[in-house]
This record gives sequence, C-alpha cells and structure tokens, in this order.
Amino acid sequence: MNEKALLEHARLGILEAVARYTILIDVSYASSKSPSWGTGTLFKIKDKLFIGTCKHVVEPDYRTEDIRVIYKSDAPMKWTKKDEIKKYPLNVVLKKVTITTAQKISIINRFYSDDLDDLALLELDPSLENVKGFQFFTLTDASIKSADINMQVYLMGFSIELARQVTREGYGTFPYFEESEIVDVSDNLQDFDSQRHFLTDFETTEDSVDPHGLSGCAVWTRLPSGKNNLWTPNLRLVGVQHGYYNKNRVLVASQAERLLKLIM
Repeated sequence: MNEKALLEHARLGILEAVARYTILIDVSYASSKSPSWGTGTLFKIKDKLFIGTCKHVVEPDYRTEDIRVIYKSDAPMKWTKKDEIKKYPLNVVLKKVTITTAQKISIINRFYSDDLDDLALLELDPSLENVKGFQFFTLTDASIKSADINMQVYLMGFSIELARQVTREGYGTFPYFEESEIVDVSDNLQDFDSQRHFLTDFETTEDSVDPHGLSGCAVWTRLPSGKNNLWTPNLRLVGVQHGYYNKNRVLVASQAERLLKLIM
C-alpha cells in the first residue's frame, strides 16, 4: 500500500473501533419533544457496566423505562453518504444499512454531574456483558488521554440531519463520523471552563452535519502503533461532547477525567 492507502486503512479501522462502543439513546417516550435522542458510549469501569452520555440527554426526571437504545450489535458497519440519506428514496437508502430498532435496556443506577460538566453514567445490569454483540470499552486512568491543543480526535454520533421519517411515528437515524482536532479559542465563551472542558473544530462543509443529536458522544484519540504507526486503532478517551458554539464553529466537550469522577 502507498501512504494514502495506509492512511485510509487506518481511518476505517478507527471508525470501526469507535462504532463498537457507540449507541443511540432514544428518549422520545420521556421527552416533551418527539422524536428525541442523543448519543452514548458503552463502558466497563471496575467490572461494572455503564452508558456514558450527557445529563441533558437522559435528564434525572426521565423514567428509566422510557430510556431506550439502538446498538449496531455485531453487524459490520455499512457507511451511507449524507446526500444519499437526505435525497434518495428510503427503499434505496435502507438497502445500504444495517437495520436495528430501539430496545429497552436494564438500568440499575444513575450518576450525574453538575450542569456545567453535563455528564451522566447509567449503570447497567451486569448480565449484559454476556449478551452477544455488546462490546464495552474498558475505562481506566490508563485508557484516558488528556486533551492537548492540535490533538487529532474522532467522534461518532447521530445527528438529527441524518434522520429520515420511516413510518408515521418512526424515524431512521444514521451515524456520523467526524475527524477533527482540539483547538484554542480566545473568545470568552459562556459556560466554558478550560479546567473542565475542551473545544474541537467543527467547520461547516458539505460533509458536516447539524450537531444536534451528537450530544453525549465520546471524543477519542489514538496512540500510534504497529507498522508505520497506522495499523492499530489503540483508542484513548479524551472526553464527552455536550455542546456547540455556533459563532466559533466548535464543539465543546467535558474532559474524560470528569466522567470517571462521577463514580470514583
């Protein structure tokens, strides 16, 4: 392979690795806005299982039975372009994706941060670890990477822009994968605390999407390894995205260390 092909191979490897742990959180039954959803990540922390997301996605007053998830299971990722999702007939689009539906999930406890960090951990029934297809990222101090300016990062979430109405009450949603970098913004941004948060570039391009629905998605980086430092995804968690500054074209995320502090 030439260098360009190697880089593309690495990108697809990272996409697949991130997708293993990424879920859609459907709160349409709980929210006054319907449909309503956010993004979450499956974590294993000290032998316990969790979904990590935003506090505003799974608000404390939401009934547990009204929180549902969509997970791709062990099916391979099938990518669909933005213009196909938005313009092509549904029967064409649906042939290109793996179809899954929202399902209840056994939540046994919840942990919330303050509103500024906007984080939540939902503790799951430990039996889910034995359910075929569910994969949990082992989250420890060693699997966290502190945010640095210009660090290359990756995220996957479910933008409202990549949703199509399938039935009278049902919507189909499609994942969005973003490669970006951590940036420094000199503006005095409301509710931004550099001791808790960091910013990632989110320029508007023909491939970018509306960030609504991405809330709760993990922000990842990788430690280069393998031949030419390209072959192994070697993911590290940097944070959890929770907001967007439209004027500055940046996403804001809470540092991963803040997530661990919810239960440690």
